[in-house]
Amino acid sequence: MAERGGREDALTLIRQQLAAISDRMLSKTDTGGLMQEFRAVVREEMAALRTDLNAVEERVEALENEAQACQTQHRATELATIRQGNLLLTIRRHVEELEKRSRWHNIRIRTPHLYRRWSGPSSIKSWEESPPRTLNLTECTKPSVPNDKTGDPEMSSAACMPTA
Repeated sequence: MAERGGREDALTLIRQQLAAISDRMLSKTDTGGLMQEFRAVVREEMAALRTDLNAVEERVEALENEAQACQTQHRATELATIRQGNLLLTIRRHVEELEKRSRWHNIRIRTPHLYRRWSGPSSIKSWEESPPRTLNLTECTKPSVPNDKTGDPEMSSAACMPTA
């Protein structure tokens, strides 16, 4: 009987411990309420994450469009640079050709209003064969009487007289 009494005491002790544990445990309704609250918090967090993800996707799309526009603009600028470089090479070749054709190996600006006033034939061929003439720049800057035909003081004979 002593054994039986010891066993009953052990069983009683186990029952008491189980009762204490069950008192500390939440009921099914309490557990269900906590699960619903947890699910609501998780849903809110998921909705916030979806919103953030959509904003990031929109920003990525905007950046991709901007990058595409930058690439297009870069290509256009590159093509314009190439065209301008080709134009500069063409101009340089033309200038070199003119320098080769020039008797004095330089380019002179010859305008019709200057060589018309010089004595001698007014054709370009005979003008090119004539010796070079220079302009007196101090006389060109002086105010003068306007030309009768144009009304422009720069075009007048007194403004820019060639000197031999």
